[in-house]
Amino acid sequence: MAVQMTCHVPRMDDWGIVIAPYFQWQDGGGIWKFLQTAGNDSRHHSAQLVHAATIKWWHWDPVVESLLCVALGGVSAVMVVDWWVRLGVKSVRVLLAGLVSVFLVLSPMQWMNWSWGIQLCYMLPIAGTVAVFWILNRDWVLWRRVLVAVVPCWVAVFGFANGWLAVLIGGGMLLWEVWKGGWRESKRLGLVIWVLSGIFAAWVYALDWPESRGITEEGLFSRLMGAPGEVVGFYLQLLGAPLADVFVTGDRSARVAVQGWVSVSVAVVSLGVLMACGVHLWRRRGELVGGEVVPWVVLVLWGLGNTAAVTLARWGAEGFGPFHSRYPGFTVWYFVGLLGLLAMTRGAGWKWVMRGTLLVVGVGAGLGALQGWRDGMKAARNGHFMEAAVAMRHVAPEPVFLESTRPWDVGNTVKWLDRLDQDGMLHVKTVRSEKVKESVGEVGSWAKGELSEVEVVGGGLKVSGWAFDGESRGPVRAVAISYQAGDGEETWLGIAGRNTVQRKKAEKVGARVLEDRIGWVYEPLTGEERAFMSGTKLKLARREMPTGRVTIRAYGYDPVGGRFAPLTGSREVELPVK
Repeated sequence: MAVQMTCHVPRMDDWGIVIAPYFQWQDGGGIWKFLQTAGNDSRHHSAQLVHAATIKWWHWDPVVESLLCVALGGVSAVMVVDWWVRLGVKSVRVLLAGLVSVFLVLSPMQWMNWSWGIQLCYMLPIAGTVAVFWILNRDWVLWRRVLVAVVPCWVAVFGFANGWLAVLIGGGMLLWEVWKGGWRESKRLGLVIWVLSGIFAAWVYALDWPESRGITEEGLFSRLMGAPGEVVGFYLQLLGAPLADVFVTGDRSARVAVQGWVSVSVAVVSLGVLMACGVHLWRRRGELVGGEVVPWVVLVLWGLGNTAAVTLARWGAEGFGPFHSRYPGFTVWYFVGLLGLLAMTRGAGWKWVMRGTLLVVGVGAGLGALQGWRDGMKAARNGHFMEAAVAMRHVAPEPVFLESTRPWDVGNTVKWLDRLDQDGMLHVKTVRSEKVKESVGEVGSWAKGELSEVEVVGGGLKVSGWAFDGESRGPVRAVAISYQAGDGEETWLGIAGRNTVQRKKAEKVGARVLEDRIGWVYEPLTGEERAFMSGTKLKLARREMPTGRVTIRAYGYDPVGGRFAPLTGSREVELPVK
C-alpha cells in the first residue's frame, strides 16, 4: 500500500521542508542550514537527516521514505508487543488486546496520508517516544538506560513538535524511579543527565529560529478561554477520532456529522472507564509491581498530551478537521494504554468491561481501516493526476493540479520542478515535445480502454471514456488527450482530471471491481479555473483550444514509467462552436 499510494512528485509541505532548504544547500548554504530549517513551527533535524540520505542515495525518492515509515511503525509495534509479552498472555482477551494494540500502532488513519510524502514527521516522534519508555523500562543499569534513551528522545524532539512529550515522559519515569529508590545518588545522576540533555536539545531547537515563526501564538490563551466549551468539544473529538468511522460512506458531510457525535461519545465513555480503572488499580496497588503499570500509564498520558497539543495548535484553524488528518493518529496511544491497564484489572465485572472495550476499539479501528483505505485510494488517484500534470507541465499544462503540488505560485513551481528534474530528483518521466510522435516514453498496449464521448460544454471540450491497466487491472494513473487538425501534427491538449465509477464496465472488461473508478473525464475549459488551496484564480493558463475541425484521441498514460498506450475510439468536432 505504501508503494501504491505514495505520490512520486513533491507535494505541499515537501517544498518548505525538503526542496527549498535543499536548493539553499546546493547554492552554498551548507548542511547545517539545511537541517536548521524550521517548518510548521517545528524542527525536523531527524527527518531532514533522512531526507538528506535519500537525496544522496536515492535522489530523494518519497517511496523509500514511505517504506521507512512502515518499518518505523513495525519497530514500534514490536516494542508494544514486547510489553504485552512481559505482561504475560494469560487469556484470550489479553492476546486480542495485544493484536488490537499493534493494529492501532500501525494506524489505518495514516493510509490516507501517504500521498503527502512527509510521513516521517509522524512516524519519527512515534518510534522515538516508544523507544524512550521501552528502553527506560528495561532491566539494565540506570546510566546505560539513560544514555541509550537520549538518542531516540532527540529523534522524537527533532521529528515534530510533539516529540517534546518524549522528554517529559522520560523525565517522569526517571523521577518516579528516583522517588521509589529513596533518592539514591546513582538514581539522581541519571535524572540530572536526562534534564541536561533536554536543556541542550532546547538550546539547539531555538538556535537561529526565524523571527517570522513564533513558537507561541500571541493571544492564544485569551482565544482559548473565549470559547472553553468549544475547545473541550474539539479535544474530545480529537481523542475519539481514531474510532469514529462507524459510518463508512463517501459522502463527506454525512460522514463528518456522524463522526462528530461518535468521537465525543467514545472519548467520554473511555475517560470514564479510565477513571474507574485507575481507582481499581490504586486499591490493588500493593499487589502490583510498579514497573508493570508505568508503561501503560505513560501511553495513556502520551495520548492525552498529544491530543492537548494538537488542540492548542489547531483549534480554530481555518479548514482543519479532526477526521481527515494525520494528527488523530497520535491519540491512538491513549487507547493502547487503556487496554494495557484494563488487562491488569481483576474480577468478573472487569472482564466484561475489557471485552466491551475490545469490541468498541476493534470495530472502530476496523471500520477506520476500511475508510482509511478508501480515502487513501482517493488521495492516490489525486496524486496520479499531479504526477501526470508535472510530467506534462510544458506540453499540456494543467495548472489546477500543478498548483496542488505547491499551492503558492504555479509559474515558479514549474521552474523548481525543472531544477529537480535536472538534479535527477523528479521521479516522473518529463514529456519534452508537444508532438505525440516525439514524446519521450514507451508507446505500448499495456492499457485498455476507450474514448467514448466528446461534448462541447461552456465553449470547451468535455471528453470522457474508460481505461484500466491491463497489468494491475486497476485504473490507469492518467489519461492524456490529444488533438489533430486536418493533416497537421497530432499534439497534446491536456490530461483527464477526474475519475468516475464504471462498475458494470469494470466487471465486463475484467478490471478490478474494488477499484471500479475506471471512468475518466477531461473537463471543459472555462477560463475561470481556481486554485484548490487558496481559491484564487490561476495565473498559469491551460493550453488554448484549437480551432477548425479537429480529431480528438486519448492515451492511457503512466507518468512514472513514461509509457503511453492508445485507447480505442476517436471523435471529430468543429471548433469553435458557433
